[in-house]
Amino acid sequence: MSDIRDLLAKNLKRLRADRKINQEELAEKIGVSKETIAKTEIRQNWLGAENLNKIVEFFEIEPFELFLDNEHTSAKITEKQLTKIKNELKNELTAYIDSKIL
Repeated sequence: MSDIRDLLAKNLKRLRADRKINQEELAEKIGVSKETIAKTEIRQNWLGAENLNKIVEFFEIEPFELFLDNEHTSAKITEKQLTKIKNELKNELTAYIDSKIL
């Protein structure tokens, strides 16, 4: 499975393309800068929980869908796959938080 930052970047780009909106339009809709979206899409930024939630609400998706690889869709994902995604996300977030506070 890909790194969750890769998955977030790819899915964010795909979701924008599906809606035919650019980075600036998405940034405006969720209340962040265009630079925040751009850096997220090239893995230089990690969105906090509040901004991830805004993206989920804007695109009307389930939170885990931001971290699915191309092999999965929300309709086909198994409980085992979802558990793996959750664990990887938890580990990645923990590592990120630890790097910022330690």
